[in-house]
Amino acid sequence: MKKELQKTKSTYDCSEGIVFEQKELVLGQIARLFGLLTGISLMELTQDNFDIPPMIGQRLTDACAIVLREPGKPPPATEEEFEIFKAKVASNLTFTQMLQVTEDFFTITPISLLQTAVPKILEKGRRMMVLGSTQNQQLTDSSADSPAGMLQNTTG
Repeated sequence: MKKELQKTKSTYDCSEGIVFEQKELVLGQIARLFGLLTGISLMELTQDNFDIPPMIGQRLTDACAIVLREPGKPPPATEEEFEIFKAKVASNLTFTQMLQVTEDFFTITPISLLQTAVPKILEKGRRMMVLGSTQNQQLTDSSADSPAGMLQNTTG
């Protein structure tokens, strides 16, 4: 798969030497983010129709804590690690930095693949399952001609 990303990492210097970074998400971050975004349609959020209150508060803090990490460390893996990290993000990331994290997210993370590549992969998998099912049926139908099938027919 060809990468067409302009930016692969962003760094955010917060107060008292605290630094966060954002890279392309790993699977654990994606799973956590999907859980958070369930019920939110990003396509419906436009400049004319931007219902900001639901986006403020806990979901926004959670979203930043999901996409950020400490430099040189993997993202939090357990719920306990995530809650500790989220508190650190909430205490140190400014509103302006949060806006930058959001903008950088769409540059770093190839979310467009969810609409283009993933459906193609799922369709290919579906076709392979149908093809495999057809091939298995053909194998079953012709098993009488196989040595094992002949043995079964003479012993059964």
